[in-house]
Order: sequence, then structure tokens, then C-alpha cells
Amino acid sequence: MLYQTNAAKESMKVQLRTGAAPVYIESYIYEPGFFRFNWHSSYELLAVLCGAVDIYRDGQVRRLEADDVVVVNPQQGHATISAQPGTRLLLVHLLPESLWPGEEIPRFVCCSTAADRTALPFVQLRYYMASLYTGLSTGDQAGQSAALGAQYCLGSLLLRHFPPQESRKNAAPDPKQIQRLRDIFAYTDEHYTQPIRMEELAARLDLNPAYLSALFHQQLGIPYSEYLARKRLQQAIHLLHNTGLSLTRIAGAVGFPSVRALNVTFQRYFNMTIPAYRQATRAPADGRAKMQYPHYLDRQDPEVGPILQRYLSAFTSP
Repeated sequence: MLYQTNAAKESMKVQLRTGAAPVYIESYIYEPGFFRFNWHSSYELLAVLCGAVDIYRDGQVRRLEADDVVVVNPQQGHATISAQPGTRLLLVHLLPESLWPGEEIPRFVCCSTAADRTALPFVQLRYYMASLYTGLSTGDQAGQSAALGAQYCLGSLLLRHFPPQESRKNAAPDPKQIQRLRDIFAYTDEHYTQPIRMEELAARLDLNPAYLSALFHQQLGIPYSEYLARKRLQQAIHLLHNTGLSLTRIAGAVGFPSVRALNVTFQRYFNMTIPAYRQATRAPADGRAKMQYPHYLDRQDPEVGPILQRYLSAFTSP
């Protein structure tokens, strides 16, 4: 079933879900807010339509410019920050199990540079990303079929041109496991500002601590302690930009036991100290620092339409 989310809320965000197979495809064009740290179970393919954006992954930062493409792997913590006003990004989310059901989840190293952004593999990636987005945007069966085809072409291109660096097993959870994970997320959302020990969490959910730890790591690919640290860091970054709180107050407000713990976690992800980060990324005066979510754009946006058409005409072979 194809559906489009409330236009007043999210503008042109298009998705495809099917009940017969684990297919979930999401794509949208957006103007990034100031800074958002997140992670998810999907692959994220990001193309810069115009402008420039800095992307933080695995303790490194890369400046992406117009026509650059990057792939973010499932559960990879990442953040983007707009480097120019008016930046437009095309995003595609693909579930690993939609591409490789029952198989291991490959992790790709794919990020274009000025030297290779015009190379054929990146031309093809941009073509299929644009094809997927425009297909879903039509809202008809032909568009859905085009999006499904583009999904598999994107997966094939990644495997062919960007050999996986490593993989992890794609183990599908049963309904009981899904509910247990939801219970873990709900409890964490409510209590992340407080100390949480695995033994206490397991006791509250009536589970064995070793089983809970193994389940979480198996399904998300990261230990629970890492998930909790990311949750706290995500909120700390928002407070850094939108309040005048000291680091001591921020660390306490989001559950870090000390400023040192906050600093260590921050530096592990962004490879810089918080003071250096504050100096390098001053919040803009237009209020974007307060935007927790991106601003979605219609494909009829005057900056967007011609660029999508250029992507679609640059590579026309199926």
C-alpha cells in the first residue's frame, strides 16, 4: 500500500509498505535543520541536490557538495549539518531484509568525492535514487513497480561497486521479541535521564539479563549500553544548541553520570571536544538550531525539479 504522510506536517514524504514481503521504502527531499544525531535500522542513501552539507560518521566529518552521494549503514550513528543556506538533499531509506532476506547485512563504504562524483557508479546511484523517489511520488501502480525495481538496482550497484567491508547476521525477530524490544525502547525513552543497569531493566521486563543483552545486540547490532549512550547524546546535542545550560547541567539532565562521560561519548562520535564543536558550529540566527526534524520539500520546488530531471536523463539504461 502506498501512502503519503500529512502534507501540512511533512510535505512530500513518500513511502511504500507491503504485507506480503518485508518491504519498506521511504524517500523524501528535504532541507536539513541545523544538527540532528540519529540512527536507524535502514540503509540511508543521501544525495546532495544543491548546496553543501557536513556529515558526521564514525568519528569523522566529510563535506559533501552538489551531486555527492553517501551511504549510511544500518545502526550507524550519524549526523548532518547544513553548510550552506538553501541546501537540498534527496534521501532514500531501504530495509536490509527488503534487499537480502535471510542473509547477512553488508556494511558498505560509499562516499563520493570531487574526484569521482561523476564516475559511472555514482551517476547510476543518483539515477536510481531519483527514479525511486519520482516513482513513489506518482502514487500509482506503475510508480510502485518502478520504486521496487530501483530498490534492487541500488542494492546490486552497492554490492558490485562498493564491496562490503563486513556483515552481520540478519535475524528476523518473532512477535514476542518485537514486543520485548518495544518495551525496552519505551522504558528507555521514559528513564534515560536516570541510571539504568541491565540487571534492573531485565528485572522490570521479567527477562534474564543475558537473554536481554543478546536479543538487543542481535536485533540492533549494538549493545544496549551503546543505544543508551546515543539516546543521551542525542538529547545533549539539542540542549547544547537551544539552551544556555552548562555542560554539568546538560550531562545531569540527560543521564550522563559526569561531564567527563558526556565528553568521552561526544568525542568518540565526532572526534572533537565539545568546546571545539561549539566554536566550529555556531547556531544560525534563523532558528534552524531548534529544528529537531528536517523540512520536507515538494518535488515541484524550483531548485529540485531540474536537478531530478538531470539525474534521470544522465543515465537511461535499465
